[in-house]
Amino acid sequence: MESVLNVNVTKYKSVKDRSKPTEVNLWEVLSDKTPSKTIDKLRELMPRTPQNELERQTVKIQLEAITVNANYFNGAAKQDNPNYKETGLMFIDIDGKDNLHIKCMEKLKADLSKIANIAYIELSCSGDGLHVLMPILTPKDLSAHYEAVNDHFKRLGIVIDKQVKGVTRLKYLSKDPFAFVRHDAIPYAAILNSEDRQSQEQFNDSMERYGKKKV
Repeated sequence: MESVLNVNVTKYKSVKDRSKPTEVNLWEVLSDKTPSKTIDKLRELMPRTPQNELERQTVKIQLEAITVNANYFNGAAKQDNPNYKETGLMFIDIDGKDNLHIKCMEKLKADLSKIANIAYIELSCSGDGLHVLMPILTPKDLSAHYEAVNDHFKRLGIVIDKQVKGVTRLKYLSKDPFAFVRHDAIPYAAILNSEDRQSQEQFNDSMERYGKKKV
């Protein structure tokens, strides 16, 4: 199938256990709708409270995880491991705790699905955030692409997690029977140098139009 999501990524037993990484097809993983008791348990522990946070984290670290931004073909995803190939995708994490002003993630999912650069949107493992996947024009410029998309989402009033911008960063495997999919998403071309904050490319037209609306 021709799809920007038809790429190989690296899967791990958990974020804490990277001892036996395996290569998997991203789309096969995303389209697997097998129920997860761990995710069900995590979502039962919502909303977040100081009293249940420790239990939430204990459950969450049991989830499987993948490296969306790169596929490691020899060893685990670590800063000192050069044995990887960029997937051409960028993982964006919209965390509910950073966006308390957004009351309905399903509505935000529907709004973001109008952006032609977005290939996939699903509810996060907790259910109060979103995982977004976008193809990028220049995989080697992942960080610069991330700076640009962070700048644009900020103008939309959306905070994204900047900790997931590197090739080593993991995405928890979530479940969303109503995930949005666009197999022919347009590669995101904008880059923004984090040092001089100068935009090097124009945003995709659909993002420019969407940027004039309020979330």
